[in-house]
Amino acid sequence: MIWLHRADTDLYFGHNVENYYAEQLGWLETAISKSTAAWKVVMGHHCLYTTGSHNSKAIRVKGHHDMAVLDDLMTKHGIVLYFNGHNHNQEVFEHKGVTYVTSGNGAKRKCDRHFGDSHIPEGASESNSNFFDCDGGFAGLTFVDAQTAELLMYDSRGHVFQPNGKFMISNAQSKVLTRSSFQAPSVDPASICSGVVLPADASCGLCKVLPDLPTVSSCADYCGENGLACVEAYHTIDGANDQCEVHASVGCTQKADHETFSLMCECGAK
Repeated sequence: MIWLHRADTDLYFGHNVENYYAEQLGWLETAISKSTAAWKVVMGHHCLYTTGSHNSKAIRVKGHHDMAVLDDLMTKHGIVLYFNGHNHNQEVFEHKGVTYVTSGNGAKRKCDRHFGDSHIPEGASESNSNFFDCDGGFAGLTFVDAQTAELLMYDSRGHVFQPNGKFMISNAQSKVLTRSSFQAPSVDPASICSGVVLPADASCGLCKVLPDLPTVSSCADYCGENGLACVEAYHTIDGANDQCEVHASVGCTQKADHETFSLMCECGAK
């Protein structure tokens, strides 16, 4: 996935990074949905879940959530294996039926570990992590059949770590779709805000959406539920040709009232 709002990506993509992100997200979901393979494995550079020196990128913190979107997409399609580097160690993190494999121990090595909120996801603990030494090594994967794979973690001499370097992975969550059942996804770039795809009835510009809010909820609630902060809320003009036409700013704590007006929310990074 394109890493949003970082110096390296902004340098090459500039203000178009949100559009490229949406295109790439759509491409990835299309590729996964079209595939009729028994096993689907996602590989990337960054760690989704880890106790290593770099934090878990699938945890929604600091307003950057593009890797959390990737993790959600994997769950949606029943993908049970993710491989990455980034951290210079070997680690197998098991969480909610998915096995996340870090294998970045071929050259540079770094063995520090962290167990705070930016590393351990909600519902998990240190026991979800299987951490191996940092003296060099690699991973091996064999698909035994359509439902079973064998993952082996090797040391620098090609020996499987003992006693816990072997993992039998079940493909029970996988969803094998026929091509006739595939429907290509549609991602509106305007609905993406700081890496979060905002669920909404309509998009009204960058980080501005018309969400389907219950009457007890405000834009502050809506943005917060999506890991963002509310920037502003607006009343829109019902019946106008442009459903995003603003009548007035009303503040982030204004509750929704579907009988008299529609509420537009503008979110932003915390």
